[in-house]
Amino acid sequence: MTKFYISTMKQRLLATLVIAAFYLLPLMAQEHISSPNGKIQLSVGLKSGRPYYELKYHDRNIFNTSFLGYKLSDGNLDSDFKIISCTRTTKDETWQQVWGEEEFVKNHYNELTIHLQQKKGLKRKLDIVFRIFDDGIGFRYIIPEQKTLNTIIINEEETQFALAHDAEAWSI
Repeated sequence: MTKFYISTMKQRLLATLVIAAFYLLPLMAQEHISSPNGKIQLSVGLKSGRPYYELKYHDRNIFNTSFLGYKLSDGNLDSDFKIISCTRTTKDETWQQVWGEEEFVKNHYNELTIHLQQKKGLKRKLDIVFRIFDDGIGFRYIIPEQKTLNTIIINEEETQFALAHDAEAWSI
């Protein structure tokens, strides 16, 4: 009787863990990408349907969880998302400036594009493109053409920069 009871308990525990993983993994979906030299690490994903990023340099937190998105005049574009797909590319080229301190500029980065779609309502789409260079990162939003979005009026940008440490920051 004891062996049967333990076996049944193990099966129930395993089934509970599998079911929990099935429901929790999409909530914690996460992608990782590094700079070409590997010193900068970027994590991007969803927390309860909200897109976010985290940034490390030499394994030291630079930006803690920082959420992304827009508040539009006819609804929000910052929550209730699922990741549809991800695209990765690498570029390594040198181009010539017409004027400036350096004649030739190296353009070497790894790129991650997260393709998002809202799960309910108008099911709007949003792409976020991250470029990670050896000396920094950049990102941009792309709102793809879609039938449910003819005119875009942005009321608020929800981009966060949650610095991990007390620091001075300048914007360009």
